[in-house]
Amino acid sequence: MEGINQYLRSKEDIRSILEGIESGMGEQMVAGLAGSARSLLVSIIQESSNRPILLITYQLAQAQQLYDDLSVFAGSEDIHLYPVNEMIASEIAVASPELKSQRIEALTEWTQRKSGILIAPVAAVKRLLPPMAYWEKYQLDFTVGNDIAVDTYLNALVDMGYTHASMVTSPGEFSRRGGIIDIYPVTEEHPIRIELFDEEVDSIRYFDAETQRSLEQLKEITVGPATELLLSKEDILSATQKLEEALAATLQKRKSSEEKQILSETIEQDLSRMKDFEHFQEMNKYIGFLYDKPASLLDYLSNDGLVILDEMGRIQESAQNLDHEEAEWYSSLLESSKMVKDSRFSFDWQTVMDKMSGNRRIYLSVFFAAYSEHKPTEYH
Repeated sequence: MEGINQYLRSKEDIRSILEGIESGMGEQMVAGLAGSARSLLVSIIQESSNRPILLITYQLAQAQQLYDDLSVFAGSEDIHLYPVNEMIASEIAVASPELKSQRIEALTEWTQRKSGILIAPVAAVKRLLPPMAYWEKYQLDFTVGNDIAVDTYLNALVDMGYTHASMVTSPGEFSRRGGIIDIYPVTEEHPIRIELFDEEVDSIRYFDAETQRSLEQLKEITVGPATELLLSKEDILSATQKLEEALAATLQKRKSSEEKQILSETIEQDLSRMKDFEHFQEMNKYIGFLYDKPASLLDYLSNDGLVILDEMGRIQESAQNLDHEEAEWYSSLLESSKMVKDSRFSFDWQTVMDKMSGNRRIYLSVFFAAYSEHKPTEYH
């Protein structure tokens, strides 16, 4: 495979693309490639540029196909899939634990390595995420021989979405018994046990959740979040105040006492849970109130990163359809008195486009096409 890559990198068209990236060219279009040939080109770009790449496509099925193809051409440690349910209403109502674990693992590895390819459907790029600083902050390092601030770490685990349990049995749980801390990261097959001598990490090992038997000794490990909704208590208190204000404003617009009662009962129940600092699935529908400046995957891409768009026409069509579906869903929530005014659940397509304008971009297409919003400076 290396020989094929070297040969292709010597071809004039490929060299031109790579030189355009290194020279800082804002936009390039590559046409005429499909299937595995397209994936091979992306792997060559990744290997040659050694910079983080966000590969955006039009739907989850295509993202999965690209992931499978690229895994053949590039090392598995360099390829990451960021899967989301394309209907945000479904994502909020019933989140898949498997998809959530995949997203957390993919985002953690991609951001920590500062290289590799993160493959995402456009629905994922529209999602509201915690600011990048949150993701960097909530990575807990354990190293044998090093001291940790035990209470600080335990409080951080709660902020990271872990649930305290008497005994760890499921991903997303942690427990403490004297000088032993058990944590079951959502990205690991087995839970880990940290044994302390005072505040010094004495040992780290995987263990079997059912039998409690030790499996493998470790010298160090980094524990990432158990949730994508990373929140401090201050964030939650600020969000409850904003939500209360939005509720009051929405109630003023309602004329029917029945509608007011339904809205009050729905929102106030959730407000009560938030004031108790309870993390619950439906909390995601208030994400627009939870962060002053929510981020997107584009904000997680470093300044030297590259955006590759797989069939821009289809991406744009999918994104606009998602905008329309979300608007209809939100309208139905307002009409049924189940949501307050001025809520938002994702970035609209135009905002995504504006965010993307600061990134170097490569458009991949089977055919040359003229996008009214995009006129790449170079075609291949």
